[in-house]
Amino acid sequence: MRGYPPIQLFFLMLAFGAMAVPLARLTFAKEKPVMTVAAPTEKETKHTPTQLRVRFAHPVKSLSVKLGDREVLQSTKTGVATFTSPVEVQQDLHIPTEGIEFIVSAEWPEGTPDTALTLELEPDGLDSKNETRWSSGNQMTEVISFQWK
Repeated sequence: MRGYPPIQLFFLMLAFGAMAVPLARLTFAKEKPVMTVAAPTEKETKHTPTQLRVRFAHPVKSLSVKLGDREVLQSTKTGVATFTSPVEVQQDLHIPTEGIEFIVSAEWPEGTPDTALTLELEPDGLDSKNETRWSSGNQMTEVISFQWK
């Protein structure tokens, strides 16, 4: 049995018509104006609560972590006492899109072999990141950069 060709042709045209309506809306749509948003200035950007953690393999005698001119973490003890790992601090940091750089300085007691120091950042709403640097001798001063994309 074969169907009636005019009815089959009608259903075929109906199917093409149903597809033509959304296709015509997409093809002949008027462009909407694009809104531009100005980049926020330093004062307008919010600071992100960030957990800053410093881990080290051997106890340190002094430790300093700076962000620009601001001292984020400073620990200094005189005498034989040393700090043990980890050292943690909660800070509100401005994290720009181009990244953030810390200057880390550490000093270990005399006779300490080359050792590792890890700086970990855990900002709210962003992935946590960490970087490890090795000392040569009993002192280290390094610039450690972090960037989120």
